[in-house]
Amino acid sequence: MFARLCLLSVLSMGAFVAPAVSKDNTAPAYGQVGGWQIRVDPRLGNGCFASQHYADGTRIRLGIVPDRLSLYLILGNPAWKSLEDGKTYSLRFVFDQAKTYDTDMLAGVWGDMIVLIGSGLSADFVADFMEGTNLRVDYHGGPLAHLSLRNADAALAELAKCQQEMQAAGSGNRNPAVRPASDPISR
Repeated sequence: MFARLCLLSVLSMGAFVAPAVSKDNTAPAYGQVGGWQIRVDPRLGNGCFASQHYADGTRIRLGIVPDRLSLYLILGNPAWKSLEDGKTYSLRFVFDQAKTYDTDMLAGVWGDMIVLIGSGLSADFVADFMEGTNLRVDYHGGPLAHLSLRNADAALAELAKCQQEMQAAGSGNRNPAVRPASDPISR
């Protein structure tokens, strides 16, 4: 519950401008929870993120931009070759066949592919992401992706813990691979 409150407070505190993102596997690892990778992105002010890669090639990433106190969502799949960099796409997110959110996402370059980058996530969206078991993403009325949210609640709790540790380490910690002093293993 504390992790959810931390994420929701971060979400409610600021506007978001789409970040320049790097590939997940180039960011220093923080941990892993139920198939979700928790990493730190030094290009985003040591913002932590949770990511998951699915068997069909779909990738999802939810992260924090600490200097803006905001959350972002990245969704991509190498098969989505028709995405155009800089173009906006209207998507519908459906959690557990019940709760829906319509949002526009901007296509942007992410490593060797173009992905969809979302901002302005509502507190309700984040809560449903944490509490949901499945997510369907629709584009033009048809399914774009079907994703399991198994362990998403634990992953986002670890994401909040990661960001708290990065904040405690201060902005002078330019090497996110070095765990903050609150981590006894790092000594």
